[in-house]
Amino acid sequence: LQLFEIGQVFDPRPDPALYFPTVAAEMLRLRLRASLQGGEGGLRVLSGESGSGKSLLVSVLLQRLPRPWVHAAQLRFSTMAGEDLLRAIAHAFGLGTARPRESLAAALAERGRRGEGSLLVIDDAQGLSAEALRLVHGLVGGQVLLAILLVGSGGLMSRLQAADLAPIAADFHPRFEMGAFGPRESEAFIRDRLARCKSEGLPAFTAGALVEIDALARGIPGRINMLCRELLHQALLSEDGRPIDAGQVAAQGDALGLVRLRRPLLPQARPAAVMAAPAPSSSLQHLRYLLAAPLLAGLAFALWRPGEAPSAQQPAEAVPAAATAEPPTHPRREVITEAAPAAPRVIRAQPPSSPLPDAHARECAAVLTQLSLGEPLNPKQKRTLETLCR
Repeated sequence: LQLFEIGQVFDPRPDPALYFPTVAAEMLRLRLRASLQGGEGGLRVLSGESGSGKSLLVSVLLQRLPRPWVHAAQLRFSTMAGEDLLRAIAHAFGLGTARPRESLAAALAERGRRGEGSLLVIDDAQGLSAEALRLVHGLVGGQVLLAILLVGSGGLMSRLQAADLAPIAADFHPRFEMGAFGPRESEAFIRDRLARCKSEGLPAFTAGALVEIDALARGIPGRINMLCRELLHQALLSEDGRPIDAGQVAAQGDALGLVRLRRPLLPQARPAAVMAAPAPSSSLQHLRYLLAAPLLAGLAFALWRPGEAPSAQQPAEAVPAAATAEPPTHPRREVITEAAPAAPRVIRAQPPSSPLPDAHARECAAVLTQLSLGEPLNPKQKRTLETLCR
């Protein structure tokens, strides 16, 4: 394992150098960053299944923090409460722990007067008690420039919905969710990790093995890492030089207690990582609807063909073939906001006569995904929408 660097490359611990930027992960990272760019404190929540890459995404986010967040601290625990929790937070920020409440209040107020913000990341937050969550809630607000990001598994979202936290639950927003990889993203992730190993003499994976790994791991990067590490270890010990096939993956999955999940060949239209809706009754929700209207009008403009009239023989809805394709696995650049065109006369489009080539389908899927999430399109993406995706 040390010779081929398998242990370091398939290490479950988060290493920003190993970050794999899928389209969905990059969108989620940019949304987290945008929520901080306004310089507003408050509470934020990032949830996802264990091993989905939340801690790794946060590590990358901490490396590229925008101003004014010049002070950052990270905690990993699940059982502290009361004064113990305050002492841990004060220690993480490099403050005195003898009287943690007073030292935190004084330091945060002084930093706020200097225009310096403090960001606290609490990992494994699903283990925090109701008392601890109320204490964390009480740290933000007022003149203190403090942002807190709670990172945890699905149990964190359930805890925030408990009856004893109902009075403050709405303040834990915005809420983000980290999803799993699609099948093609899983394959690209494995190939990326294998390329980082010393490849001479390293066993290869068959195409069937890659499909089986994705099915057993259910698209969770942590499980993919664990499976690949064990498979490569066993293959190197056997010294037979054969590629790792689907049968070996299935046997290793049984040994690790993983259950195969039958997944469709093409993933659903839902991105691999999405942001949950804002807190209920927020005015931002109405703003999103207003911003979505011109974007949908732009999509209608792209589908409009002059001189055509609706026909009784046309289907009720025309769905582009690219809408079901999976987004590419390379990161997207930050888009340039541009005013959408005025809403034109809408005429229903004819369904596509033939499927798009794979490269075009992936490009269109990425544009449609960005449009569905309310992200503005730059001029090149608009041309793509009007030509390839029509």
